[in-house]
Amino acid sequence: MPQPVPVPKTMAKIVWVLVPLMGLAALGYWFSDARSLDTLAHRQRLDSPERVFGYVTGDYQQAFASDPVLPGESVQTMLARPSRRLWCDEGAIVLSLLNQRLHRNTRLVDLLDQRTGISHHTTLQIQEGGRWITYDFTSKRWGIPLAATVSYQAIPRYRSYPSSPLHWLLLHNNVARAVVQRYRGITS
Repeated sequence: MPQPVPVPKTMAKIVWVLVPLMGLAALGYWFSDARSLDTLAHRQRLDSPERVFGYVTGDYQQAFASDPVLPGESVQTMLARPSRRLWCDEGAIVLSLLNQRLHRNTRLVDLLDQRTGISHHTTLQIQEGGRWITYDFTSKRWGIPLAATVSYQAIPRYRSYPSSPLHWLLLHNNVARAVVQRYRGITS
């Protein structure tokens, strides 16, 4: 009978570190915003930008001026609000993430007031057939010019979402998100 090959001590240490890390990675993904959005997209059969837009604008309303702004709130928490209200940037983010699951290029558009340089509105654009199509959560309209989404002279500022590899990780791993929020002192 062959004798078992002894495992070097360094290899055993590596295994003792990697196995828990892999468990945390799997657990973090299981409870992540990314997995939650995948489940939502599957359950609601969100298979086109128009269906995504119809679902989000049909189930959620624009937030009221009196609604709180909660920094660091997860996408899951935003979508679970009893009020079913989102701010314009939150609606654009949800639309963006759901459309990215359809392998669509998306970008958020902050509309800066030409006089003050302050953004008062954020909307989404999705690249379709080489063109960027506007999807505005607040007005519940799509295929309109950016200028039609605000009542002021605006300068568009385009940005990707998520904006960095760390941000991507936080959307895909709830354990990493909890660690970063604790480190930064964010409670939600």
